[in-house]
Amino acid sequence: MPSLLFAVILLPVEESVFIKLAGMLVVIHGYYCLSVARSSAIGVIKATVWDCGFVLAFIVALVVLGKATPNYLVLGVIDALGGLWTWRALNAQGDW
Repeated sequence: MPSLLFAVILLPVEESVFIKLAGMLVVIHGYYCLSVARSSAIGVIKATVWDCGFVLAFIVALVVLGKATPNYLVLGVIDALGGLWTWRALNAQGDW
């Protein structure tokens, strides 16, 4: 699965165990976020909005410092858009 994502955003395909472990952590984190959303834990959901902004800022810093190619910005922008969507949903409910 990581190979497909990497190919779509033109990143080199990693075949190391590290990328598979990172993928496992992403899946576990995704399950955690789904559980939080289902339980309406608004405080935790609000925290994820800030997390998304941090992810984009971190990736931008890596690109500016020459530690990552600009292709990685796609991942940060997608994450930031998810944070914006979450913020708008919370704001519409009056929970922000």
